[in-house]
Amino acid sequence: HLLRGDALLQTKNPEGALAAYRSYLSKDVGDPVLRISAKRGEAVALEDLGQNAEAAAAYEELAGISERPEIVIPDLMSAGRCREKAGDWAAARTIYEGIVQKYPVEPLAADAKLKLEEVERRAPSGAQP
Repeated sequence: HLLRGDALLQTKNPEGALAAYRSYLSKDVGDPVLRISAKRGEAVALEDLGQNAEAAAAYEELAGISERPEIVIPDLMSAGRCREKAGDWAAARTIYEGIVQKYPVEPLAADAKLKLEEVERRAPSGAQP
């Protein structure tokens, strides 16, 4: 089901991919690397389907699995992007601020600083940026 999900995602079938990933994850699969791969595929499929709040939560969950900045930061950046798409400016800002504060010397954190500035500019008036 994992490979099927990957193939469906590549062929622009996020509905089928999501079903395949969820089927894979519902089984007692012992390999943590493969489970993480399926969880990441699930997050991408949710984002492709426009289910941005759920995708953001999935990316945030993925970010909590690792302590390596080169893995955590891209997952958090994806979560922030999805929060923006969902119109949740406050949550996006919180995510980007967290990256900048926790990883101040990481090169990938520079992107979070730029996104934070962008969110502050783009947040609709009346919205909590």
